[in-house]
Amino acid sequence: MIKNDEPLNYRHKVVATATTSKNKLRLGLYQESSKNIIPFLDCYIQDKELNEVLKTTEKVLNKYKMSAYDINKETGIIKHIMMRKSLANGQMLLVFVTNGYLLPNAKKMIQEIYAAHPKIMTFVQNVHLKKTHLVLLDEEKILFGTGYIEDEIDSIRFRLSSKSFYQVNPKQMMKLYQKAIELAQITKDDIVMDTYSGIGTISLIAAKSA
Repeated sequence: MIKNDEPLNYRHKVVATATTSKNKLRLGLYQESSKNIIPFLDCYIQDKELNEVLKTTEKVLNKYKMSAYDINKETGIIKHIMMRKSLANGQMLLVFVTNGYLLPNAKKMIQEIYAAHPKIMTFVQNVHLKKTHLVLLDEEKILFGTGYIEDEIDSIRFRLSSKSFYQVNPKQMMKLYQKAIELAQITKDDIVMDTYSGIGTISLIAAKSA
């Protein structure tokens, strides 16, 4: 076990679920072992800047009268808001997960959120037509930017999209990878096979030793 020296504000990925409370759209988290969504915008383990983006996003969604998805009635537009942040350069990605293709006033909402948080490099709409608790489905539309941000680990640059498999605690990730490579005792004569690679972080770092 490797100690996490920064137990607060370490998560560089955020998933907030939309619900309706007092006739307003609220963003929050699922209550443990429950389908109840608790409105909550200041999670102590999430990156502070991502928390602030979440607050801005909720305000903007309400300004433009966006409705929260109701899984029982299968009505409403916004299912989730998902975000990523790069540790290396502070770039952020924001995803609107929507119940269908409709996202009224998308351009205006993006302009207002971006004006408050200009490090958001790309906005994406994930079209989510199924009645499921899965956050992201396959179909996406890039609304602004390239659809990805870049992060860097051990001088290797990676592109992160909404669905990239990537550790949520980047500082702890590097500690774990370094320990794994140390224990593997990789030499120049070895061939390293990463059979569950995600975006290839472990294998590309290990390749420096193999």
